[in-house]
Amino acid sequence: MGYQQRQMQCKRVATLASLQARRPYNRTPKATKDVQAKSKRLMREMLVFWKKNEKEERDVRKRENKEAADRAKVEEEKREAARQARKLEFLISQTELYSHFVGSKLKSECAIWRIFPLFCAILFPSNSRRNTGRSA
Repeated sequence: MGYQQRQMQCKRVATLASLQARRPYNRTPKATKDVQAKSKRLMREMLVFWKKNEKEERDVRKRENKEAADRAKVEEEKREAARQARKLEFLISQTELYSHFVGSKLKSECAIWRIFPLFCAILFPSNSRRNTGRSA
């Protein structure tokens, strides 16, 4: 190989090396547009993903809150039903006590009327009309 051939080959290698070294920094308009398009597409995809993700989380939270409210409502209805049952039981027991008391009082009053009709008519003038038909 001659001197000139060696010089030419070195020059060619140096030129190719400098082109290769500058390649990452030299972008063509097409490459720039491609990068911008890819970036926009990725950004849109990420935006869609996060919107969908947030919507799903919001729906899950809303569903959980609704289920909790429904459970609380059912629990409140059960408590109210138990309270109403206790009130009814109390009223029934009070009615039974009152009827028993009134019944025993009437029985004792009837016995007194049978034994002392004249005395009871003087003591209980309002009841004397009720018991006028009774015989002693």
